[in-house]
Amino acid sequence: MASRRVIPGSGRRAQQITLQAEPVAQEPRPGLAVVVFSDALSAPVTSLEAATDSAADSAADATGIELEIEANRRELALALEDAEYSNEELRIAGEEAASLNEELQSSNEALESSKEELQSLNEELASVNAQLEGKIVEIGRNADDLTNLLNSTHIATLLLDGELRLRRFTPAAAELFSLRAGDEGRLLSDVSSRLDNPAFAADAQAVLQSQPAAQAEVRAGGGGTFLRRVQPFVLADARVEGVVVTFVDISPLNAAERQVRKMMAVLEDSNDAVITYALDGKILSWNQGAQAAYGYKRQEALATDVFAFVPAADRDAARELINRVRSTGGAATAEANRRAKDGRLARISLAISALRDDQGAVYAVLSTERLRVFHSCPLTTPKRARSSLQMLAVARATAPLCA
Repeated sequence: MASRRVIPGSGRRAQQITLQAEPVAQEPRPGLAVVVFSDALSAPVTSLEAATDSAADSAADATGIELEIEANRRELALALEDAEYSNEELRIAGEEAASLNEELQSSNEALESSKEELQSLNEELASVNAQLEGKIVEIGRNADDLTNLLNSTHIATLLLDGELRLRRFTPAAAELFSLRAGDEGRLLSDVSSRLDNPAFAADAQAVLQSQPAAQAEVRAGGGGTFLRRVQPFVLADARVEGVVVTFVDISPLNAAERQVRKMMAVLEDSNDAVITYALDGKILSWNQGAQAAYGYKRQEALATDVFAFVPAADRDAARELINRVRSTGGAATAEANRRAKDGRLARISLAISALRDDQGAVYAVLSTERLRVFHSCPLTTPKRARSSLQMLAVARATAPLCA
């Protein structure tokens, strides 16, 4: 058994302990020893050797303590330097944090302002979007109106651009041109047509040069006549960007016009006096039969009224007959007296009927008058007498001749 006092340390608090070592039995394993550590303060000093060891240990402890104090001072100095350096870094970091905080605050204010601007812009965009939606609905409605209008007019219509390419066309136009859906964009000159329309290109170019609308009658193969009108396609800013071409079938109108001309020729050449006059008596038309019967030329008659040929005693009856036709809107027959230009009094039979305007209102009277007999003849020159004989040709069988 052996024992010794040791002082553990080197930088830590020194403590005096007693170390005792004693070998153990060789079995089960040889070379083993038991080591016991105990507090030296609690161990009693029993000998001089122990006292000597204690003094040596105290000196060693004092030296260790001084070394430990010196080490602690150095460590404290280093710690103070580290603390000052850390404080400087913390101060710089604080200043940087404060500057960053100011920047963040400024950025936050800018973001708040941007947020308000974006909110205002969003409101404006919402308003514009609502307006655009309304415009889209309006444009769609206008497109539907235009499509239905073009489809329901039954008028052949072509919308051409500045190069005379098809933009739109009505179904009626497909009956005159070989058109079908998808032909938009084709040159009209490349489309076959059953119209004899050689002057169209020149008229269209003239209209594109800000000329007034051009129109002409064109004939279709197989019969029929169309009134072709070329008008400028004008934009909102008054620019001409194309032409609008319409083809109106005027075949029935031409037929009616020919019929009217035939009827007018018949009335003009009739032996009876055919007179048209307004409700106030103003003469509107005067045929050759009237001129032969009463001796007034057309221009002379158109400058006066029908009451100039009616004797004063019969004018009330003539006005009453006109009023009756106007009120009933029908026709009437009567016998009346007329005063010829040479002063003779003629007995006539007449048939009058009402003429109506486009609204169905009576606006004039058509009077067909047949001369029956002259009651008397004034003195006339031989030339006047020969004219009178001509006017009496119609009533020669029933009326006595003037001497």
